[in-house]
Amino acid sequence: MREGEAAQVVGLFRNLGVTVEVIDAREEFFAAFKGVTDPEEKREAVIQTFYRKVFGRLIKESDAKYLLQGTILTDVDETIAGIKGNTMSSSS
Repeated sequence: MREGEAAQVVGLFRNLGVTVEVIDAREEFFAAFKGVTDPEEKREAVIQTFYRKVFGRLIKESDAKYLLQGTILTDVDETIAGIKGNTMSSSS
């Protein structure tokens, strides 16, 4: 996220009466990047770390009714154009 973005999102939802919990997963992502230099491998590391470790842990540990993930329009455009695809493998 960009600097100050998490606080901005939390504030926006707070104004709507919605409680948001921000999870700091920097260490998991830094560990996934260790020794990785190829940009495509880094992108895959982000995907795998997010879904298998961070998001997966939240689902298991949370009593939340909803878990939301944001994206940006560039991600949508790149996926539609075939630049990005669903590269998640079925192995754990």
